[in-house]
Amino acid sequence: MLSGQILALAVWGGVAYDPDQDTGSCSAWGPVPKKLDLGWIGKAVVVNDIVYSCDYMGRIVGYDAGMDKWRTVLGIDKNLPKFHNGVTLANLHGVLCVIWKQRSNENKSKEMMVDWVGIRATDFGSEGLHGSILWWETVALGVPCGSAIAHCIVAEF
Repeated sequence: MLSGQILALAVWGGVAYDPDQDTGSCSAWGPVPKKLDLGWIGKAVVVNDIVYSCDYMGRIVGYDAGMDKWRTVLGIDKNLPKFHNGVTLANLHGVLCVIWKQRSNENKSKEMMVDWVGIRATDFGSEGLHGSILWWETVALGVPCGSAIAHCIVAEF
């Protein structure tokens, strides 16, 4: 949710649902802002009112609705790989989590190996979005090596 709206990305054009505008018809659905739509190319997550995704260059970027602008998350690009596809994002109590499948299987594991990183992203207004890596772990999931991650959510049990 961003500004009280549920966002959905379609193949051509994103849409937003505003529950405050729901009158029992389809009037609560509408287009997302053009700049948001043009920069949102894959999986995304909202953390602290910023929509995070990856851009065409494989960088983590954030969309600020107030500025109507996509901005690159600075300070992490030298440490992380380029995310051209296969990245999944989640919000873990205000921490941007990025999960991706390892490309090589050097240890010949029969389980899928993923890396996941927690990023504290801070919005410095006109100075941009800055990220700091809180953790980076490699995890063997209990699923076959050829599996794929479809979606991640945060759940507490």
